[in-house]
Amino acid sequence: MQTATKPIETTEKPKMRSLETDGPYSELKDKLMLFGQFSGNWEYESQYFLPDGKTARAKGEIHFGWILGGTAIQDVMTGVVLDPPPGFPRTGFGTMVRFYDPNIDAWHCVWVAPLSRVVQTFTARKVGDEIILEGKNAEGFLERWIFAEITPDSFDWRAMESRDKGQTWRLDQKIWARRINPEN
Repeated sequence: MQTATKPIETTEKPKMRSLETDGPYSELKDKLMLFGQFSGNWEYESQYFLPDGKTARAKGEIHFGWILGGTAIQDVMTGVVLDPPPGFPRTGFGTMVRFYDPNIDAWHCVWVAPLSRVVQTFTARKVGDEIILEGKNAEGFLERWIFAEITPDSFDWRAMESRDKGQTWRLDQKIWARRINPEN
């Protein structure tokens, strides 16, 4: 098997750091910056809005970076729920890989959260000043994840669910993120 630059040695294990890339793939740089603008380290506070009316707060970090030759953006999210209701997980870990598809002028996104046993796919597009990811959850209901109020050093994010095919939407989660060390 060969890559574009050299053969892969079958006796050598690939190194995870080879997944990382310093920046965007030059031919698609303008399109890639939709999510590339988040590259770096972020801290967040979050509020979960549960169907029974209860809420839970969380704090954590999100780390965004370029991968796969700069053709994709991956984030790794970790968090601790500060006041979990009974049966609600206390910690969370997840990762999302996003890549731009010029054939549909949109992004394919895959969210993986092992502790929750979730794998979820989305299609993302810029809509006005927001970035909207649309997909279906494990139960088959419509879901939207929305980046809003985006600045170089902050963004808000919300998860919405519709159980009536998009007629009404319920807020599931809200995140307020701030860049860590914005001068770097």
